[in-house]
Amino acid sequence: MVILFEVACAACQVKSTRPDHPIDHPPYASAFDPDEVEIVGAEPDRSVYEFAGDIHGQGTAGDIGEAAQLARANFKHEAQELGATRAVIDTNNADKFGWGRRTVVFNGRAFRKKGAPRKRE
Repeated sequence: MVILFEVACAACQVKSTRPDHPIDHPPYASAFDPDEVEIVGAEPDRSVYEFAGDIHGQGTAGDIGEAAQLARANFKHEAQELGATRAVIDTNNADKFGWGRRTVVFNGRAFRKKGAPRKRE
């Protein structure tokens, strides 16, 4: 009986060998700096900023707060990939997604300073 218990405990500590496993790897490349993109409440001044593109971020987790945090990080990442430094959330949706999972989706627009590179390299 004791041996069976030790084997069961050892099995709980096994980590996935899949390279895309979410626990072992961050969701984005380490070069992503979430502070580089600012989410603002209104469209920035068009004399300084230009439209970079439509973006959306999605996060799914067991807790609605965690799902919103993941969606926000994904939203900022999408904006940063367009070379944007400002983003506006136009709509947000939250839904229950099977077995107690919560999904949050942000849709909006990204803006970059005029003359800034179009995409991050």
